[in-house]
Amino acid sequence: MSERDLAKLRLVITDSEELNRATDLLHDALFDFADIEYDETRQLFHARVWREVPELARHKRVVPFVCRIDSPRVRCVLEFSSVRNALIERTDEAITGRYCLTDLHFDPKRMCIDMLVSGPLKVQLTVDRLSATVKDEGEPTWDAPSIPTFVPCLRRHHPSLTGQDDHRP
Repeated sequence: MSERDLAKLRLVITDSEELNRATDLLHDALFDFADIEYDETRQLFHARVWREVPELARHKRVVPFVCRIDSPRVRCVLEFSSVRNALIERTDEAITGRYCLTDLHFDPKRMCIDMLVSGPLKVQLTVDRLSATVKDEGEPTWDAPSIPTFVPCLRRHHPSLTGQDDHRP
């Protein structure tokens, strides 16, 4: 499968199971405050994020038993429709920079979606129904903002690791 095929995600979300799948795909997606927007007239919320493409990750042993994993990222749009109200609030104006998406949670009793992020930002959407899409824009790139991951690297978990770059997940 080519890099081009791996970065053509299009997911339609209408239930909690699909939202969980989107959360898995968007976990650790990076974005700036300017990349999120609520259009009250059209009742649309959208966030342009950089999601990881783990299928193309590079693993490298950095010290015995510790590996660094770097993944390219692709620009992606998360869009919620039927949004009656959006609370988008920086909880600490002094801290700026990138935010990292950690979870999307839907409460069907309150008809509320919480977008949980690392950093001083609160995003809460009140919706008429759960209706969203996740769609990639463009191709994976190594030039996107990223955060390396460090994990234990034991031969039994990653038998291909020899201390050199390995482009397989």
